[in-house]
Amino acid sequence: MAVSALVAYALQRAGPQLDEAGRSTLEQVRDQLVRAQGPEGGIRDPARRREHRVYATSLALQALLNDEGEPLERHAAAVARMKDWLVAQQVQESQGYDPIDRRYGGWSYHDSFANSGLRTDVSTARYAL
Repeated sequence: MAVSALVAYALQRAGPQLDEAGRSTLEQVRDQLVRAQGPEGGIRDPARRREHRVYATSLALQALLNDEGEPLERHAAAVARMKDWLVAQQVQESQGYDPIDRRYGGWSYHDSFANSGLRTDVSTARYAL
């Protein structure tokens, strides 16, 4: 789903340069992304061993915005749930991390807050932000 979200984001950024086939593809991928949204708001890809949900959700959210950066009316509820999910995924006290931890404030690369599996990096944070 992360790759589909990246494609949708790229198509969304192409905007008015898209021909009819490109616009149709973008709408199909947007619908696929919304269908992949889990009940908590993040994009799910159960076929993948590692889902990379922060990347997928961040890119999907961007693909569901118009040229002015506002949610497309048709997908406004999905966008709101994605935003809420991303906020909840930021490494913080509620997951048991102290502000002096070097990973604090980042987003987990692997959908885990377990100390042994928690990896944060600039790339993941960039997309989430």
